[in-house]
Amino acid sequence: MTTEHSVANISARIAHKQGRSSGPPAEALRLHTERLGPLPLLNHFLGRLGLEPLLARYVPTEDRRVALPYATALGVLLRSLLVEREPIYRQAETVRTFTPALYGLDARQSAHVGDDQIRRALDRLFDADRAALLTAVLVAVGKRFGVQFAQLHRGRPRPQRSYRKLTRRRPDLEWSLDEEAVAYDRKSDGMYPLLTNDRTLSPAQVLEAHKGQPTIEKRFEQIKTVHEIAPVLLKNEGRIEALFTLYFLTLLVQGLIEPELRRAMARRRIPELPLYPEERRCKAPTTEQVLRLFSLAERHTLLRGDRPEQVFHADLTDLQRQVLDLLGVPATAYRPWRRSAQFRGYSLREVRNVGPERTRANASRAPCDRVTCLPDASVLKRNVALTTRVTWRILERRWGTGRDGVGPAGFDQQG
Repeated sequence: MTTEHSVANISARIAHKQGRSSGPPAEALRLHTERLGPLPLLNHFLGRLGLEPLLARYVPTEDRRVALPYATALGVLLRSLLVEREPIYRQAETVRTFTPALYGLDARQSAHVGDDQIRRALDRLFDADRAALLTAVLVAVGKRFGVQFAQLHRGRPRPQRSYRKLTRRRPDLEWSLDEEAVAYDRKSDGMYPLLTNDRTLSPAQVLEAHKGQPTIEKRFEQIKTVHEIAPVLLKNEGRIEALFTLYFLTLLVQGLIEPELRRAMARRRIPELPLYPEERRCKAPTTEQVLRLFSLAERHTLLRGDRPEQVFHADLTDLQRQVLDLLGVPATAYRPWRRSAQFRGYSLREVRNVGPERTRANASRAPCDRVTCLPDASVLKRNVALTTRVTWRILERRWGTGRDGVGPAGFDQQG
């Protein structure tokens, strides 16, 4: 979840108490939290499949007035179906809980994600050549994932091909019209019977009580929506058909992740992975278990104003790193630098090279289009010390101080 927590100038107050500063308090610090979840893993497979370029090819955005391209909107809904499974009218809220860049959005596009944009994208998907799109997707699956389609058609029989005989029984039904039952039911045509066990109510009161039925039915509706049994809240048949096309693509992505992981386990002779609750062993992991494993991944950034002071990347567990390695996803997928960010006045654009000779003086003036400019060791040490003090004070505020009045309760400063 993308949140910001204000840290009210803790470092300046610490320095003031220790007599190291007599001037005005420095700019306040803020802790910015971004939810990553399993999106970096999913983006690896979507990029390997080349799905977004295919959507842009077959569902193009020809009107320049459209703020959110149709292929981008479809990519947002596709990722949401894989991760959150929220209705279409909640997509804007879902995107805000994650890092927008992981949905393929920039800052401008993330502000335009909404119900109308996604519905229009579904309309364009319905009007597009979906048969050609799915054919291109399956061709990419065969080329990039090594999936064989030889058994999907009826070719000439070969000696190595095996067959089996299936016998299916089909019952034959016969029916006739019961004229006596029809005549009996015809007598009650036009009537609306209401039954009750409360004999004190008049017919008008029974009807009034019956009209309260939607209040009870509303609870059943909440089970289907609030409790993750989401219905298809679309009236347009074309949009429903387009939505089912996206569901097919989500099932395809899930079907690519599972065999990828299981084949890697077989190659490395790993019989089980502790993916079940309570770290119970699992012999055949599913995509749902893999996505749940990464559902709580977050990245934290300590900001001074709009400038990052320190970035705390997602602290992956050994199991998460093992799963990423088995799936062929680099661990750096959870440690991306944000484009056009500023680290204490330094441009961080597409990290490629770090030169030891680049000092703070010349790095701040030099252009950094494809090179990352990082501060020297003294600045890094000061940032780490500052972050340690700030984190310590945050823990004190949340859990209180220890028995000796120093440090958070339950923590040992020596540890």
